[in-house]
Amino acid sequence: MPPQTAVEEKGPMELPSSEIAVNAKVSEPKLYDSLSEDETRSISTEEKRILRKIDFRVMPLAALWEIGTRYNGGFVLPRAKLGGIMTDLNLTEDQFRWCLTGPFLAFFFLSIPINIILRKGRASVLMAAIAIIWGGLTMCTAATRNFAGLIICQIIIGVSASANNPVQSYYISLWYKRRESAQRLGIFTIAGSIATGTLGLISYAISQIRTERLNTWQWMFIIFGIPGILVGILASFFLPDSPPTAKFLTEKERAIVVNRLASEQAKGNLESWSWAQASSILKDWKVYCYGAVFALGSIIGSGVRLNLPAIVDGMGDWSDDVSLALTTPPWIITCIVVFFIARWSDKIEQRSLFLISIYSVSAIGFFIIIFTPEIHVGPRYFGVCLLTIGTMADSPIRISWCINNFSGLTRRAVATAIVFSIDAAGNAIGGQAYFDPPQYRMGHVIALCAYAANVVLILTLRFIFKSINKKRDSMTPEQKEKQIVKFGGLNLAGDRHPDYRYVL
Repeated sequence: MPPQTAVEEKGPMELPSSEIAVNAKVSEPKLYDSLSEDETRSISTEEKRILRKIDFRVMPLAALWEIGTRYNGGFVLPRAKLGGIMTDLNLTEDQFRWCLTGPFLAFFFLSIPINIILRKGRASVLMAAIAIIWGGLTMCTAATRNFAGLIICQIIIGVSASANNPVQSYYISLWYKRRESAQRLGIFTIAGSIATGTLGLISYAISQIRTERLNTWQWMFIIFGIPGILVGILASFFLPDSPPTAKFLTEKERAIVVNRLASEQAKGNLESWSWAQASSILKDWKVYCYGAVFALGSIIGSGVRLNLPAIVDGMGDWSDDVSLALTTPPWIITCIVVFFIARWSDKIEQRSLFLISIYSVSAIGFFIIIFTPEIHVGPRYFGVCLLTIGTMADSPIRISWCINNFSGLTRRAVATAIVFSIDAAGNAIGGQAYFDPPQYRMGHVIALCAYAANVVLILTLRFIFKSINKKRDSMTPEQKEKQIVKFGGLNLAGDRHPDYRYVL
């Protein structure tokens, strides 16, 4: 197991409030050096207690926010296909696929600027704005009358979508250490899976509404837009921004949280926003490798998520209403898998091997669907359950792996933005990959090819990180100094600092 990032203790450590806080409005908490000897001895026990306190205060609100934002136009649209939108708007299959891809166009261009705003602003305000805008736009989609109106709504929805995953990963990094991130991001994924799973059941209930004024698909957009607005209002009042400004923590508790997070940052990364640090990410090869890992994963993920109702509908001779309901069990199974996988990944501090295992299970599901005769509906539906695991269970692991291997909140925020911009390209491709209904064999083959390429890339990254960690273990003080100078000094070295160890 790789050692954690070393931080020398040379006198009092400065409070990284500008690096961790967001618009701090309270006085800086005391540091470890300001605590008495008895207080210092009890820090380990205190940390566990405070961590539980943060979990109970932060994660329920964050999970509720995730559920509310998952009920958005991008996820509702696949269900709306079975609710009559194709007929009412006279959409062709090609036009519908472009509407599915629409949000990712904005995602690609806006992910970086939105993350810069996040880094320099308040997390709770941005998260509230995302939810409210997302919910409002989802409701407005019910008023569209043609293809042009629908795709414009979807592209505008992508403005909010571009901040969703980066906001999650950045927000978690404000509160938790590297070895604690996967299971917390897993809570986001579980919440998202619950929302996506219940979309099918709620859509089934909505389909039973009989009215002459609005069609089923319009009711879907209106009803699913409401939760986003509600959780946005809730987040604006109750979601804490960061440890130094957390009113639910005492001054001593804030000091402990700030210092435990600072202990994992590479030396020289505890200052405020720096354009030099941000630009250093552009020269970092890791960000582009992670971008490829995310994009390949999203080709499969978005392809399956956006087309799951149609995939299930094409498997059996059942009504559209039943197809909507049958999209729920795969997401329930995914929730269970995410819960255990994310906790296990944090416990042994491994990411790459878990990703490969998840993709292997999902690949088995694809093979079952492709090669099982169509008359055997049961086994093919079991294959759908397996492949769905790979579309969501990988999310907390790969996001954690990415943010774990970039040190400093400035570098991490910009790196995450770039990675998710590249990820948007994979989502866009995934939305177009499933072009051969009703069996979608070519779509499944494309997904399997993306899996194979991703496994090779993940194994390569693991080998490189392991080699770098081993090389750093054997460095002399003189070699370490040269390494720091090579990357522009302490302020720019970040995770490239010789004392930093990459998570495998």
